[in-house]
Amino acid sequence: KGADDGSGAARIEEEVVVTEDGCEIITNFPRDHLISCGLPGCEIY
Repeated sequence: KGADDGSGAARIEEEVVVTEDGCEIITNFPRDHLISCGLPGCEIY
């Protein structure tokens, strides 16, 4: 879903390695520290 004002959207995904025993998340950047700089006055989430 995009922003309510129509300004944009983001898709946040995890990178994983699938093994015989299951899977391991290998994403290095925590999603709770995203920085949005698409518009003037960058917002930090």
